[in-house]
Amino acid sequence: MLKECKGKARLIAGGTDLIPEIREKESDFEVLVDIEKIKKLKVIREEGKKIVYWPGVTFSELEESELIRTNAFALSQAASLMGSPK
Repeated sequence: MLKECKGKARLIAGGTDLIPEIREKESDFEVLVDIEKIKKLKVIREEGKKIVYWPGVTFSELEESELIRTNAFALSQAASLMGSPK
C-alpha cells in the first residue's frame, strides 16, 4: 500500500501524533494504513537486563504491563499521561 501510494500514505497505529496534524490540516498524505492489529509489533519483554517494547505497543499497554510497572514504573506513569483517555 505504501509503495502504491508513492509517498501519499502514512502508517497509523493509534494516531496520537497524527490526529492533531490532520485536525490542523498540516498533512500531505491521502491514505492512512492502519497497523494497529499486527500482533507481531505488540511485544513487551525482558532481554537480559533490558526491557524492550516494539513499535506496535500502545501507551495503554505500556501503562498496564506488569513488567513495565514492576521494573520501569516511571515509564508506566508517563504512558498514562499520553494520548486520549480510554
